[in-house]
Amino acid sequence: MNNNEKEFPKGIFFKENKQDWILLSASINREQCIEWLSSKTDDYINIDIKTGKSGNIYSEVNNWKPVTDNMPGGSNFDEAIKKQKDNGGKIPDEFDNEDDIPF
Repeated sequence: MNNNEKEFPKGIFFKENKQDWILLSASINREQCIEWLSSKTDDYINIDIKTGKSGNIYSEVNNWKPVTDNMPGGSNFDEAIKKQKDNGGKIPDEFDNEDDIPF
């Protein structure tokens, strides 16, 4: 799915609660939610709880993923961090792109 395309979880609904010790109340339609979750392949699905312009509470799937294609050293960020730690905190030459900074 395109990161710009909005996606809403199926079968999950939220509403404000009158008691001040309860932040939100959630209702889950088990059948709709299971069907929607079954279509997902990620281990985790992030959902943002939002307030619409109308004041109604709704949820939206947060599909944001970090862009790793343009990272120094390729897409293996964990490898870069490990090499930096192994190098006494200094960024290894293969990951150092300080010359690319325009200021």
